[in-house]
Amino acid sequence: MGECMIECSDLVWRAGGFVLGPLTCRIEPGCTAIIGPNGSGKSSLLSLISGSLHPAEGMILLNGMRQDRQRPRAMAGLVALAPQMLTPPPGLTLADFVTLGRYRFSGGWGYGMYASHTSRAAVRQALEEVSLAHKVETELAVLSGGEQRLAILARALVQEAVWTLLDEPAGFLDYAHNAALHGLLSRVKARGRNLVLVTHDADFAAAIADRILCLRNGRIVYQGEGRDAARPDILRPIFETDFETTAEGRILPSWPVNIQET
Repeated sequence: MGECMIECSDLVWRAGGFVLGPLTCRIEPGCTAIIGPNGSGKSSLLSLISGSLHPAEGMILLNGMRQDRQRPRAMAGLVALAPQMLTPPPGLTLADFVTLGRYRFSGGWGYGMYASHTSRAAVRQALEEVSLAHKVETELAVLSGGEQRLAILARALVQEAVWTLLDEPAGFLDYAHNAALHGLLSRVKARGRNLVLVTHDADFAAAIADRILCLRNGRIVYQGEGRDAARPDILRPIFETDFETTAEGRILPSWPVNIQET
């Protein structure tokens, strides 16, 4: 296996009238955030890296190996994708869903008799980390949108892949769960996991990421180190809105309200 790195070379993907690329970039170990406005290609790039989508041109190397030549079990050891949404099948419990992330270790599924002791322990730990251990036997379909987002994250964590890809991990989360997510991702980083996360929230990206990659209209328009990349002068032309740095150091959009007297 080559050096731990994701490399995209002359990558192009097309859907309807939208073109992502050509993109050439290197994603190094640690935590990288991909930010940009809606429709800029962030989620598509993440899906290309995971193998869920296939490029029209170019190639992706995962730790020096051609991504398109990997068998499913090998890919499961390289990348774990936590997508934005899912359609839960009826009757599937939270525990069974998260256990699906252990596929590469056993080839089977199910939290009960088919799961090994190691897999059950990993599932329990992941559910504790996302504060869902008390709902282990709850059907996935009846969980709230925010709880389902946390379940998706737990499934990605138990996969124990070299790279964990997170698509809008803070989506549907309230303020308290968002803060808890920040703490969880910080702990995951500290354990040496490599994260690539997609978000439209520049402040969230700056707080958690070592590096930031900015997309606009399917092209990379800026790359930089962590909070250095999340500056109002850089973000303004990308999002076409004004940003300001608060006294606490947060990077937030400023929403001027123009009141016309009548």
